[in-house]
Amino acid sequence: MAAIYGAIAAVVLFIALAGIAAFRFASSSYEKIASTKIIQKRNGREIYTAIFGWKPEGCTNVLNLRDQMVPFIDCCIWLEVQSCPMEIKRILAKGAYELTKSDRSELSLQVPDLSEKPQWWDPNDLGDTILVFTYHHPDSDRVQRLFSNSDSTRFYFCDLVY
Repeated sequence: MAAIYGAIAAVVLFIALAGIAAFRFASSSYEKIASTKIIQKRNGREIYTAIFGWKPEGCTNVLNLRDQMVPFIDCCIWLEVQSCPMEIKRILAKGAYELTKSDRSELSLQVPDLSEKPQWWDPNDLGDTILVFTYHHPDSDRVQRLFSNSDSTRFYFCDLVY
């Protein structure tokens, strides 16, 4: 009986050590990939062009950004953009966005509650009435949310991958 308990303890110890080693390997690999020059950081113009298919010109200015360092491992792309109503209309025409009007008290239900969310990303400062546009990509677990002020001159954007 002691031999059976000893064998079970050895198997459990082996599984625990293998799990710890795999976790350390994955963590160090991620840190090495994130810190190398292989993954170049994109600027606001490049991110905007990749998402919306248009080079921002004239009235459009990316104020703040946080890109995915490693796509599909990092959850989101975060943008704060100053724009014009025509540009937002062009963006919304690209997909089947669902519109929801929210005031500040209801906005917390729409805003992603993620630890990766940057401190500057706060749609509450868009005013009392906030337009929330949501697009669910049909072939993936990707959701885009655009939070705009009522005159469509400024918006926050989050591209989430679940």
